[in-house]
Amino acid sequence: GTIHASKMGVKVAPAFDGRTSWFAYEELIDEWLDITTLDADKLGPSLRSRLTGEAAAHKPLFNRELLKDPDNGVQYFKSVLRPYYVKGVQEVFLWRFLNLMSCHRGTKDMLPWITKITISRMRCRDAWMDL
Repeated sequence: GTIHASKMGVKVAPAFDGRTSWFAYEELIDEWLDITTLDADKLGPSLRSRLTGEAAAHKPLFNRELLKDPDNGVQYFKSVLRPYYVKGVQEVFLWRFLNLMSCHRGTKDMLPWITKITISRMRCRDAWMDL
């Protein structure tokens, strides 16, 4: 399965079926948080409602009140699911290292590309420190 960003919108959280890359899904969540118009207390519940396929089996694990926390609901959502889709620090580092190595500018403007590669480098360094 692939992640369909086109189904995501200002009021619709990205869907996750449990078969796609967890890291790509986390990036999609972060992008969605930049554009969403939902109230902060609706973010966690909205993400939970978009779990489909294999990932839908994890819906009962969530504490509804913690999901509604305007400050930590999204972090809580990620923290509950992450252990099921990320097996260890080595995998995290490898994924982020490969992401950094595949950061090509292409036809992108210089400033957005510098931001993207800086974030990628920072995430890779943090993952390295976790080892």
